[in-house]
Amino acid sequence: MALRCGLVGVPGCGKTTVFNALTAAGASSFDGAEAHRATVEVPDPRVRQLVELYRPKKIVPAMLDLVDIPGLEEGSTVGGGRGSRLLTHVKEADVLIHVVRCFGGPSGDVPDPIHDTELLDLELMAADAQTLEKKVERLAKRVRAGDKDAIREVGDCERVLNRLHEGLPARRQELSPQEHASVF
Repeated sequence: MALRCGLVGVPGCGKTTVFNALTAAGASSFDGAEAHRATVEVPDPRVRQLVELYRPKKIVPAMLDLVDIPGLEEGSTVGGGRGSRLLTHVKEADVLIHVVRCFGGPSGDVPDPIHDTELLDLELMAADAQTLEKKVERLAKRVRAGDKDAIREVGDCERVLNRLHEGLPARRQELSPQEHASVF
């Protein structure tokens, strides 16, 4: 199974350029409405040495499934907009690569990598908060019925949600195994 890797960033930061450099897919940066996907083999010279040494019947190279996720803009995750649909790709990824623009555009605009990084973090936190709020709503009936597992899950979700509202992304919350299982 290929490692699923998502390229994230604000529009125009260079995600499609990185995607094309890694995949030679020839994706257009002007087709920003849909995600681009490609699966590529991960080159590893050690594989050849292992094949010569062990002579296996089958060789399965490491694969990378790369997704160029269209750029997220401020407020794009609010109200089930286009950004919320794009976040499905983020949730499916095993790894995220955050591409940050550190170069001026054709109009001479000045890049602000700190702002762009914070903006994406805020959008991802907003999406996480929406997901947790929906999960708490789904579990409400079981909580009212006294289901101990649901009560624990809701408590874990609310703790993570409170820290999200304080500005601490879930990935930096050092979740316990129990909290991780409850929120993911």
